[in-house]
Amino acid sequence: MDWNWLCLGPPWTDFVGILPLARADGVDVDAWLARSELTRGVDPEAVDAWLAAVAAYMLAYADDPVWPGGTPAIRVHQRRYAPTFLDWLGARRGWSAPGVSVGSTAGAAAAPSAAAASAAPAPWDSACR
Repeated sequence: MDWNWLCLGPPWTDFVGILPLARADGVDVDAWLARSELTRGVDPEAVDAWLAAVAAYMLAYADDPVWPGGTPAIRVHQRRYAPTFLDWLGARRGWSAPGVSVGSTAGAAAAPSAAAASAAPAPWDSACR
């Protein structure tokens, strides 16, 4: 999250915002979404839209120069964090990336599913390279 741009939003957004890195570490974040009082009644489309918005923001600025006095680590963070959002979004939407099965976490091999055989290519394939 970019705490330089504070605003009031749905209470679940910060919680969902930390889950992509937990997922990359192998945590079953979909189970967390189902269990949490913050996200239990949230429309899955809203979660997907939030994941897409944060990833798009991170990618849009990842190659910009750092502002005076800013840390270069912010750009490293953006380049690492955006793909974790996109990976989870892709799994939630049934998209697949080359060499990765739908529903896999952090590049771990998952059993091929029927969805994987017919999944559309991931729309970020060229954006993250």
